Amino acid sequence: MAITGTFQISNWQENVTTSMENNCKISNAVVDQSYSGDIVGTSQIHYQLYYNSEGNARFTGYEVLTLTEDQSKKLILQHTGKFEGGSASAQFDVIDCNFDDNLIGKTGNFISKEGGKADYRIG
Repeated sequence: MAITGTFQISNWQENVTTSMENNCKISNAVVDQSYSGDIVGTSQIHYQLYYNSEGNARFTGYEVLTLTEDQSKKLILQHTGKFEGGSASAQFDVIDCNFDDNLIGKTGNFISKEGGKADYRIG
């Protein structure tokens, strides 16, 4: 059974770590999000992004998602994604979960929508 819902970005702090020719760069970002749907909680992601000369990006990162119902319950997600044409999408793996071992190893994805929202799916 798939786990689905929406998340909303609530804060995005990004800093350029390496500038290159043709406006290419590498950045680090820390992103806070709130989840609704089958999972209700908040998360923080640490992304590393590479931007090409057109402003498109490839990124990787780790997300710690904390459930609202019990702050001790956490999912750890490993992301690989891209930002192109104004839209972000990513695939991720559940690499740890301290409340449901069946989630470990599951894969998921998200596709961004307007207003800092994205639809997610696990499984």
